[in-house]
Amino acid sequence: EGVFQEEINAFVKMHAYEFAIACPDGSYPLSWQERHLEYKELFDQQLEAILWFQDSDKTQFLSLCSSMHQACEHLPDDALLPDIWPEDPQQVACEPVSVAAFRSFLSTLTASEDFERFLQVMFAAVRGTLRATVLLSACDGTPAPSEMATPYTHEIEVRVPEGCAGYTSGSLLPVDFLGVRHKLSVPEGYGPGMTFK
Repeated sequence: EGVFQEEINAFVKMHAYEFAIACPDGSYPLSWQERHLEYKELFDQQLEAILWFQDSDKTQFLSLCSSMHQACEHLPDDALLPDIWPEDPQQVACEPVSVAAFRSFLSTLTASEDFERFLQVMFAAVRGTLRATVLLSACDGTPAPSEMATPYTHEIEVRVPEGCAGYTSGSLLPVDFLGVRHKLSVPEGYGPGMTFK
């Protein structure tokens, strides 16, 4: 839905700057998890609105999805989902659904739950290559074409960690930035607690 996509894009734009920081040793700020919870809440609200509009119960819907997921767990993609209510006259018969189509639907439905996918959306926004619709529908984890094709540069500040790691001038410091691990050489004259660009 267009309004929902605009709401997601506005959220991503509003918070993207928070993800433009260097993270030594694979760590990241706790605030990123808090933003992810807010992001997931937007999707949960959208699902509830759709179910309300369809006069459907969320608990029943999630139970149905779980049952269908279990029913197709060991089936190939080209198989059809089995009837999960073969003897229940209360359930309305519907056209068979392929296992691949259901898996794609479930992946899209649960995409906002995946923290790594959320980070990729936020990092793409920082790089200026955000294509949220494409990223959210890329279920196999491959980068979107716009993500692969656009070069970017950022000047970052890196603080040399203090403590037992012992980073000194010339040491290679592992730093994660926008989801990519870099090994930066600590410049001459810099040591623990100091910041360089």
